Amino acid sequence: MTSFVGRGNELREVKAHLHKTRLLTLTGIGGVGKTRIAKSAGLALQRAFRDGVWLTDLNFVQDSRFVQQAIQDSVPGPGTVLSLAEQLRDKNVLLIFDNCDTLTTEIGDLSASLLAQCPNVRIIATSRTPLDVSAEYVLTIQPFPADEARPGAASDAAALFRERAQAAGGWTFDSDQEGDIVELCRRLDGLPLAIELAALRTRTMSIQDIDARLTDRFGLLHGGPRDVHPRHRSLWTLLAWAWDQCSTAQRSLWAQFSVFVGSASLDAVDNVCDLGDEADVAEVVDGLVQQSILSRRQSGNVVRFQMLDTIREFGELMLEREAENLRLTSSHADLRDRHMLFYSRLASRSESDWFGPNQQRASSVVAEEIANMRSAFEWALETGEHCGKGAVMVADLWFYWLGCGHLKEGRLWSEHAWDRVHSLGIPHEARSLWTLGWNLLITGEVDRAEEHLRECLSQASRQADARAASFGTAFLGAVYFFRDDFDAGVGLYRTAISEARQRGDQLALAMFLYQLGEAYCLYREFDLADECCRECIAVCERNGDQWCISYARWVRALAAYMQGSYERAGSIAGRALVTMTTIDDQLGIALIGELLAWLASESGKYLEAATLLGATQAYWSASGSSVMGLHRLMQHREVCFAKVQAHLADRDVTRALAKGTALGLEWIATRSGSEIVDFDTVGQGGRRTPWDSSSSQLQQLTRREREIANLVARGLTNKEIAAQLVIGKRTVDTHVAHVLAKCGLRRRSEIASPVAASPEMP
Repeated sequence: MTSFVGRGNELREVKAHLHKTRLLTLTGIGGVGKTRIAKSAGLALQRAFRDGVWLTDLNFVQDSRFVQQAIQDSVPGPGTVLSLAEQLRDKNVLLIFDNCDTLTTEIGDLSASLLAQCPNVRIIATSRTPLDVSAEYVLTIQPFPADEARPGAASDAAALFRERAQAAGGWTFDSDQEGDIVELCRRLDGLPLAIELAALRTRTMSIQDIDARLTDRFGLLHGGPRDVHPRHRSLWTLLAWAWDQCSTAQRSLWAQFSVFVGSASLDAVDNVCDLGDEADVAEVVDGLVQQSILSRRQSGNVVRFQMLDTIREFGELMLEREAENLRLTSSHADLRDRHMLFYSRLASRSESDWFGPNQQRASSVVAEEIANMRSAFEWALETGEHCGKGAVMVADLWFYWLGCGHLKEGRLWSEHAWDRVHSLGIPHEARSLWTLGWNLLITGEVDRAEEHLRECLSQASRQADARAASFGTAFLGAVYFFRDDFDAGVGLYRTAISEARQRGDQLALAMFLYQLGEAYCLYREFDLADECCRECIAVCERNGDQWCISYARWVRALAAYMQGSYERAGSIAGRALVTMTTIDDQLGIALIGELLAWLASESGKYLEAATLLGATQAYWSASGSSVMGLHRLMQHREVCFAKVQAHLADRDVTRALAKGTALGLEWIATRSGSEIVDFDTVGQGGRRTPWDSSSSQLQQLTRREREIANLVARGLTNKEIAAQLVIGKRTVDTHVAHVLAKCGLRRRSEIASPVAASPEMP
């Protein structure tokens, strides 16, 4: 009846799976487009089946006793036979069983029997839940992807909205509205039914009006065409029907899960949601996954569960309306308290894990849980009872704000926590003050940073917090460096280092050493800088730390660059970049990107330098920082940019900067120092052999890195490798960067030769 928009990937998957299985079930939440995909796939596959493709719509079959008769009435063959299997025994057909939701047991049994007796029959079924028979392959249909819904980019979701709005009449598309349409589709979770219902509203509303009224999406999104099934005429009716299909325990968990933002682990669900003593949380979660209320995804070694915002908001409303029927023993406030306490404990554990062998795990856990942690901050900071705990949570995540480079967000939360605690007269922990002071310093507010750091020292003295005092002392030393008072800064850092040694505080010792080393380097005290870096690296190696060691290498690379040893600077920078990419340290990647830009300009690679400067500037602008706020580092950037402008046309500079801005830090993570520096150009002696011993170098690679190196050698792009291995392209980019850095290669193309020569590679 209406045009079919997008879904090319899903149609290809359906075709591919039907080559491997005879029963394919398309599952997904109602309104996601399962029926449209099944019908479109059937049309595309007609020629593959001698006796055709036949659709049975089970929407209006109310009595399970009439399922077989309904199918017999809609497929070829004599209707006088006693069974469906006899009717189709010699037929080569594709059957589509649509809307099996309330009849999965009957359809499952019938399908299993049919496939066993009719060798040339294949089946596509659509249902919110699987049919649960052994022959079945389940393909979950997702809404239109949110990452395609971005301003300036064409998306299937936006195309669907435009087509349906124009068909509704009274609406004319203006290209200036594209960004608003894309954002509206994102807020609608990319759910086709919600998009179509919203498109109908263009008869009386503008895009902005529809978007503004989405706070009541269930009141807004109704009034669908009269020729569709009643439950598809409004979003509320659709979800209410799904709600009715759930057990009491499943409804209770659906309602309580609404407290989570984004996704949640099974451990989080078990600790936050209360289903009483009788229900098994894992079993109830599995039931909601089967019914497409929750979606499941793998994140490393952890399975996580997520709801579309539309489903979550419905659950939140039902939590208020159905509390008594759901037999909840705790209030909504109790639920938010448990949520906050769970994530405060997680923040504390992650902070403890940060310095040492579990560092990567700590950063990835917080990156995965940050949406829930923000929700926990908001709840805690808005209530006087938990405000202090909220401030502690923010301080516990200093390593995420400052160690992983989320400067702007860290500053916002730290300042908000300070304001709330201060206004309520709650004692502020000293460590919260050095976190805020350090962040302000990096983002260039030196005077305010000094104010909070001095308050940190005062609070630390009253609270007898020696650790916070040493951090306050060190960062006060950094304030002096920012003001070019070298001697005062060195004195405070040496005091802080001495105190850290006495306490046996290995994290503080390593941090203060690389930071003092950086100051020595910028003031051209290279021997003292190297002494600090060597001790820092030794401390890190004893403790299994990667973060501080990467910054010590950054300082060494900077020192080599400042002394004109460009080859050495590039090599060290490449090693540091690998580590920073592994722990997703955005600040560190930006700093290495700056250094690589400076090296590129020294090598005469001015376009590369300009592109790198564009990529780093995108980060500095977003974070509110400017090359760590240090004017001595800014001078190197300014010199580099002046060289770029002197050697390139203005048009080329502008294009390269724009390209770098678009590529961002993810692109920098794929660079390597040896790739940037052309050693012949900079006069470092001839070009070295990129791979001196393929066998010994290959031994340094992990199993996954070897696998990816082999695919690179076969000529596959990173995107093609990601598709073949079913992993993210960014993951492939990181692995390729690791291969280049570990094996001393400069270019991706150089991987092929040693791989081909090595007996260890297939």
